Amino acid sequence: MLFSFQNCGKMGDSTELITTMESVDGSGAPVDGSNPDDPADNPVIPPQEEPDPGLTNEDRQRICKSYLDNGYTPRINGISSSSVNFYVGQDGDRSGNIEPQVDIDIQQNANATMQSVEIRCELQSDNYADGENPINCDRNQDNIRIQRRQGMQHECAPPGQAVYKISLRGICNNETNGTSDDNGTSTTVTVNVHSNCPMQTKVDSGLPNANQRLGDSVDFDGSYLAAGYPGDASGGGVKLYEKLSNRLEYRGEETLSANVVGLAVDGNYLAVGTPFAGSGGEVKVYNISSGNFGTVQTLTARSSSEEFGHAISIDGNVMVVGAPNNRISGNFASSGSGAIHIYELSGGNWNFVNSVSLPNRGDSSTVNKHLHNFGYSVDVDNGVIVAGAPVDEKTMSPDKDGSIHIIQKSGSSYQITNSKTIGKRFGSSVAISGSRILAAAEINDRVHVYNMSLSKTSELRTRPDSGGATVKRVTVSIDGSKAAVGVLHDSGPNTLMYSGATYYYDLNQSGKVFKSIAMDRENDQAKYGSDVAIKGNIIAVGSREDDLNTDNGDSVNRSKAGSVYLLDVSSTYLKVLSDQ
Repeated sequence: MLFSFQNCGKMGDSTELITTMESVDGSGAPVDGSNPDDPADNPVIPPQEEPDPGLTNEDRQRICKSYLDNGYTPRINGISSSSVNFYVGQDGDRSGNIEPQVDIDIQQNANATMQSVEIRCELQSDNYADGENPINCDRNQDNIRIQRRQGMQHECAPPGQAVYKISLRGICNNETNGTSDDNGTSTTVTVNVHSNCPMQTKVDSGLPNANQRLGDSVDFDGSYLAAGYPGDASGGGVKLYEKLSNRLEYRGEETLSANVVGLAVDGNYLAVGTPFAGSGGEVKVYNISSGNFGTVQTLTARSSSEEFGHAISIDGNVMVVGAPNNRISGNFASSGSGAIHIYELSGGNWNFVNSVSLPNRGDSSTVNKHLHNFGYSVDVDNGVIVAGAPVDEKTMSPDKDGSIHIIQKSGSSYQITNSKTIGKRFGSSVAISGSRILAAAEINDRVHVYNMSLSKTSELRTRPDSGGATVKRVTVSIDGSKAAVGVLHDSGPNTLMYSGATYYYDLNQSGKVFKSIAMDRENDQAKYGSDVAIKGNIIAVGSREDDLNTDNGDSVNRSKAGSVYLLDVSSTYLKVLSDQ
């Protein structure tokens, strides 16, 4: 960060701070060269140098005294702030510091000539980071830079405070040090250092085995956290945790005979989707009111090979199940047209209400107009459903147009009430809370925010480095005004390829974001942000390929075992996007 001064060149230049000065002799008469015998009448004072050392001390003192008496010494006239905040967070190689900026106004005299100024910065006190002073106050000829010292071993340093004295030194060695003879023209800047790292808890109870990829799917309703893992050819599973005060209690695990993909938890119910089980997929719904896996109801596919359970959402007494490979009938029917199936809770059972698919838009042997993958993503809030169809009316190329759709109940059944189509696998992840809808695309780095009429109200920017990946997995979650976005292919500090990141936003604070990375990251490909779920101030983050070999002194091979983190963002500072 630079202290910037008026009338200076751009920061980083070797621009001088120069005042202009009219020289006077001891009597107050102008020094105009009229008395060639008086060396004070024609002093040689080159820029950035002191008065000609060939002058006598008496002449030198007389010249400098006249400068001071006539107010030709530059003074600090004003400062924009004497106290600034310095946020130490996680964004960037050494924490993505939010560096303070202070503007200093220097009082100058228009009639002065050739007086250079040295800016001084002195540390007065420091109780930051146990006195190790990880803040530098570097001074140059024309600027001061206050920044965090490089070489910190981690991003999350403790809070603290450092006080700096800023002063000017003119050509006559008259330092403006706050004493009575220079009008008190030094100033101090207090830098308050705030730790911007959220409380980050790693869930490691019931350690997964190698290649399970725990955290491929997560959901959190404020009381229970569910974490799914696709597993291998023999099947996947789900782990259940209960949030008790400031800790998580491991409640158990259910293993299934097929890969787990969809997952949802709300109130007393946990739904787990295995879209490749049976002839078209299954969803098992557990009653977890007793704090563990209780009674189960199995919901089966409505048609063969439809991938029933690829996406699931529950809110209150409504559950939505996505089946993106559902088939629409027709001469050139696509097996990837997709559908959503809607259930309502009654008497302790989830009962089928109706299915919704996109309209049949014609047949073609060359362009498969039925291909939508409708139901690839789903979410429901207060009975309003939003579903994504990331491949809309195009071929199976992954970078084609996608769409999102609002579904609401009318009478005894649900139907589409509004739709929006744009490009780049739009609708690959969706979320809804109240009147806000989030929709992500897997190709670019933007998440769109819509209202209920599907008019875009804003965009949530991320900053992923895809490392050349064609498809970036982006996941979204929203609760009220608070939103979380996971970017699985984000590359982290020190070129950790695909280490992943999670972005947090408060939609009431436009243009601001907080970027979170795994604090214990050690390897590439951890994919922190493979799935996210936010409730209140807590974000659950999946890291599906996290290696656990070195955790807890465990010698068992747990490569790509996966893990889940909880972030508490209740006191997190949001960074202005333009600072990214």
